[in-house]
Amino acid sequence: MASKTTTTTKFKVEKFDEKSNFLLWKMRVTSLLVMEGIHKALLSIEKKLLKMEDDKWNDIDFRTKMTIILCLSDEILYNVMNEETTAGLWCRLDSLYMTKSLSNKLFMKKQLYSLQMKEDPPILQHLNAFNRTLSDLLALEFKLKEKDKTLLLLSSLPSSMITWRPPSCMEKRP
Repeated sequence: MASKTTTTTKFKVEKFDEKSNFLLWKMRVTSLLVMEGIHKALLSIEKKLLKMEDDKWNDIDFRTKMTIILCLSDEILYNVMNEETTAGLWCRLDSLYMTKSLSNKLFMKKQLYSLQMKEDPPILQHLNAFNRTLSDLLALEFKLKEKDKTLLLLSSLPSSMITWRPPSCMEKRP
């Protein structure tokens, strides 16, 4: 008789606080909920499977809500503690931290356009900040063309990193 092997994988999701990137946190929590098989509760009661019993749905909804709560810092939890369902909690978090308001878009655009790399840190650190800002803008439904991203990235680099020089008209060509 063949033996069954079971693999258990543990995931750790950092608690979301206002300093964290909400979009990345949301992706990690969604992935965790999918791995646990309880992600359907994010869709709300209207999307409940018709064949599913109410008790089973309530259990999934409760487990999903508790999993999300465990991934929130105390400061964030104070803002959502009165939500009764997973869908309500998820929508409230979205409305608080994924708002697509004009002021939020302007703030993120300003962050992108004013981003400047210092002389000291590694370029990878600067690229991470640049990509994080682009990701935040994409979440706010603001898209940039690739050539604009390239120009913004190049203009954010210190002059010591730019070695480009215009071609001389006097150079001989082979």
